[in-house]
Amino acid sequence: MCLLPLIAHSPLLSSINEPLPVDKLVAEGVPAPIIQVVDKMAAKQQQDRYQTAEEVVGVLTRALAASNLSLPRGYRGGPSSFPPVVPISGGGSSGPVSIIDPATGNMPLSQNGQSVVSLTCFRCGSSNPSTRLFCTTCGDDLSNRRASADTYLVNGRPVLARLTMQSGPTMKGRSYRFHQDVTTVGRTNGNDLVISGLTVSRRHARLWFSEGNWYLEDVGSANGTLVNNVRIYQAVLLHDGDVVNFGDEMVVFNVTFGP
Repeated sequence: MCLLPLIAHSPLLSSINEPLPVDKLVAEGVPAPIIQVVDKMAAKQQQDRYQTAEEVVGVLTRALAASNLSLPRGYRGGPSSFPPVVPISGGGSSGPVSIIDPATGNMPLSQNGQSVVSLTCFRCGSSNPSTRLFCTTCGDDLSNRRASADTYLVNGRPVLARLTMQSGPTMKGRSYRFHQDVTTVGRTNGNDLVISGLTVSRRHARLWFSEGNWYLEDVGSANGTLVNNVRIYQAVLLHDGDVVNFGDEMVVFNVTFGP
């Protein structure tokens, strides 16, 4: 069922002065999560409606996932416009799987009545409830807006950077992906990659992408940035597999690709 044309041409959007004809949507078989989205879109007071097109697409995408449906191809944005729904292990299905409350058999709802699904953080891969705006593990924006910077493609896929931690009591083994914009590295909050080691400066280094290549630059750190055991004093070109030290903290740089 293609629901968007039905919603777009429904009488419920013809006038905000008329009551929402929920019974007509139910009769047409529109799932409850989507009706909730349409109900808010048709709110009589402007402040009660969604405020941006991006917000509408985001909540509608999640409502479609909750209803085991997907956006028609013509309505989709880029491949990384919104985080995917995480399949729940043990379900035996290769497609997106909704989180179902075993007590009620329904999707759990947030305080504003929207269905809660699981979103995968682009940066660290952690699972988060869709009620959150930022990842509980690494703090990255779950809407993944920075994917808009990924304009350089190889075989249709964006070229990304991956940094895998090789040291640290809590971060060793963790891997983080980064888009083609500027990534800052440092010890304090506000950096894109926060490394808590005492030898890491508050603002330590920056990583960026330009014309098909990744570059790294130290930004005046106290203990230096090393690439393959050589301290750098200006921007250097990185290669897949390079070992980078931010002070005493070691990471491995790899080139990877987005979906």
